[in-house]
Amino acid sequence: MGLAVLVLLIFCAPAHEALADQVLSADGFTQSYAARAKMLFPAAKVTVTGDLEVKIKMDPGADGEGFTSYLDNAYKMYLEEPARLEEITDRHIRVLAEDLSQASVAKREQLVAVVRRKGFLDELKAKQTDQSFPEKQLAGDIYVFYAFDAPNTVHYADSRTIGELGVAEADLDAVAIENLPRVMAEPLIETYPEMVAISANDPYLTSLLLIDRFWAKDRFRFRGDLVVFVVARDLMLVTGSEETADLAAAREAVQQLVGQVPYAISTDPIVRRGDAWQSFVQ
Repeated sequence: MGLAVLVLLIFCAPAHEALADQVLSADGFTQSYAARAKMLFPAAKVTVTGDLEVKIKMDPGADGEGFTSYLDNAYKMYLEEPARLEEITDRHIRVLAEDLSQASVAKREQLVAVVRRKGFLDELKAKQTDQSFPEKQLAGDIYVFYAFDAPNTVHYADSRTIGELGVAEADLDAVAIENLPRVMAEPLIETYPEMVAISANDPYLTSLLLIDRFWAKDRFRFRGDLVVFVVARDLMLVTGSEETADLAAAREAVQQLVGQVPYAISTDPIVRRGDAWQSFVQ
């Protein structure tokens, strides 16, 4: 299968987008959602932080950065039935309001580990200079940090809140990783001659890197150690460290994809050696 076909299969636009003049783009849907949220919560600070991503801070004067609402599923529903825009938006916001009302007290079982690019962490800390966010390097420019999960919101976990839960630093990873399977969606694993593509409509897909059993050698039949390109929040490509031609194909695919996908993470591969991830140098 050629590279162009692979890229098309992974990121084929929904058929509804062919009627772009009749439906809202991802950006248009996000702006519409933000406006509706502001109307329903006039005292809140509502900020569009990216396509299909809105941050809502119910009390702008309170500590914390607020909650992030990811609209991927809502937008998918809208594309299937554009005439139901108002109904879909209002229902999503009502569910969000329920989450917010229940999230005033962080819960240990909601604590999860999140994998992102280092720059994302830097941006988060720059916005919240009065808070400390625990983090650790996984490999290269791929980092782990922590969040509190609710059905429609993600609240990034600062050190003070984690401490108030009684989670010691030494236990942080164990607790956050143990909670992941309950909130993660089942990934789609597609096998191509040159590589395997792992994708999901899920902000926690890349947290699979922290689940050791997923990376069993018999799952991926490549020569050498497993090499992973963490392309975006919802896409990873896998090949083998001794698959010279396949590595070249994967690198080319990543270069084409990274400028097209939302929530891009990295173009630099990492390799699994033993039970740990390292930067991959060919």
